[in-house]
Amino acid sequence: MRRLAIAVFVLAASLGCDSSEPEEETSDAGPEAVSGAPRVELSGGDRGKVVSVIVGRNVDITLQTIGPGQYGDPEVSSDNVRFQEVELAPVQNPGGPTQIFHFECAAVGSAMIMISHTGGREAFTVTLQCEEDAT
Repeated sequence: MRRLAIAVFVLAASLGCDSSEPEEETSDAGPEAVSGAPRVELSGGDRGKVVSVIVGRNVDITLQTIGPGQYGDPEVSSDNVRFQEVELAPVQNPGGPTQIFHFECAAVGSAMIMISHTGGREAFTVTLQCEEDAT
């Protein structure tokens, strides 16, 4: 029995430490960290941030609700950013919906995105700074 427990522990530790997957690029290092990515992926942890994005790039915002309600239609403060669509994530948590909002950085300038929640929770906001490609 002890050998089985050790084998399970070793297997679990090796799965948790797998470094063969590339790290996902996030906006934690500031706006420059995501500006070169073909598709910028944001989540609830990016609430309130300003993120630089190259004009023409797509931005996906994934938001999870635990409990009642869901996120509603986004409001975009400027035509620099275009809302494309919202879809449910392919894998759902039974505690509430996971929604993916798709946007495009269409022109130079900034735009604030606000997505309200129907359950009375704090709205998700992020500001996209759309910039020309400097390369």
